[in-house]
Amino acid sequence: MSRIIITGGTVLTINDADDVHFGGHVVLDGDRIAAVGEGPYTGPASDGDQVIDASGKIVMPGLVDLHYHTAIAKGFSDHLPLWEYLDACWYPFIRTLDADAAYWSAAASYLESIKCGVTTVNDMYRRLPDLGRAAHDIGIRAVLSNDVALPEHNLDTLQDNKDAYDNVHGLGDGRIEVYVGIEWLPLASPELLRDARALADELGTGIHIHLNESLTEVENAVERFGRRPTEVAYDAGLLGPDCVAAHCVWLSDTEIALMRETHTQISHNPSSNAKLGNGIARLPEMLGAGLNVGLAGRVRGHEVRLADAPRPAGGRQPDAGAGRGPDGHPQRVRGAAARHGPAHPRAQGRRDPGRHGQPDVHSPDAGRQGAHLFPPGVLGQRQRGGHHDRGRSDPHARAGTAHHGRAADPGRGQPRVPAHAGEDPFLTVRSCSLGHAADSTPGIT
Repeated sequence: MSRIIITGGTVLTINDADDVHFGGHVVLDGDRIAAVGEGPYTGPASDGDQVIDASGKIVMPGLVDLHYHTAIAKGFSDHLPLWEYLDACWYPFIRTLDADAAYWSAAASYLESIKCGVTTVNDMYRRLPDLGRAAHDIGIRAVLSNDVALPEHNLDTLQDNKDAYDNVHGLGDGRIEVYVGIEWLPLASPELLRDARALADELGTGIHIHLNESLTEVENAVERFGRRPTEVAYDAGLLGPDCVAAHCVWLSDTEIALMRETHTQISHNPSSNAKLGNGIARLPEMLGAGLNVGLAGRVRGHEVRLADAPRPAGGRQPDAGAGRGPDGHPQRVRGAAARHGPAHPRAQGRRDPGRHGQPDVHSPDAGRQGAHLFPPGVLGQRQRGGHHDRGRSDPHARAGTAHHGRAADPGRGQPRVPAHAGEDPFLTVRSCSLGHAADSTPGIT
């Protein structure tokens, strides 16, 4: 099989040492990365090799959008905060999906993501067989989950999720997986969360849920259950290293401790949180507690370039130095968007890594793509909320550590970050401006 030799570009490894190879090279042999290094490639060559001149370009891992929704109804109800937007726009649209609408919405969303440099999505939506077809045809790697809620909300059921797993999981030579999805606690119950955990354990798959996204969600949980959302999820046994909890804006000290105890994966969604007026997540505290945090750029119905997500994610927080992330370490913000462990939903370490080991190619001159991924400075000021949550304190937050519910094996959930040639870093070849399919040859623009 012929190889692809990418040479002359600035190679961002996003490894533990944050190595950068100026004028470096990457050699692809089939679906594996065979070599990464400084300077031009000087190894053996054959007549069938394809050489790509990446001068003036950035070569980097494909981005992973850790919390994602296939887009529909773009531009509708943009002025509304979260809960009102869901009831007025989002739920009515997704309740009326048919096969064609689901397929083409997903295909357009996945193509748009690929053109923004995203090669893996963790997509919570409906009609997963149609989404699976779209992901297969576009060539993206997708982890799909249903919008499971209580029956009176007319969304998906756990049986729908199981049927989707049986029909979709493993498509595309393993590129497409199915997790168990829970929409959010206002449409669920502790019993549903326990049943979701039981189904995920039965199938040997993961869980995807919105948690503590808005203050109104916290107030709803306290009113209905006498506990905060993450506490309810913990008591139900839902949390764990195979669970991706999205948003997590309104976590108390207790809830951060529960996330740490269970090794639950956190998706940080700064653009969505800002657009919907949900507040600013406690990212410094989460990182300081050792939580595994990845980035997401998708807002329900809208694409936000994940390459730009580190800007709000790295915004100035208390005790953060200029030009650094919220904990003073710029690589913590950069790596969360691209590294296998901190960004990928399968970071719990019990599944084999993906097969397509190839990099993304960005042009620093192509609009905002690539050049804005690692800004020299940090923008933004800490603010509290927006819309209905603006300026409000959380009356239910309390400190302390609970000692009940599902605990995790301390050895699980640690990120595996492939940083060397010969490993499979779950990456694909992309041109962020052309949007080629996963197994295609990259275009350099």
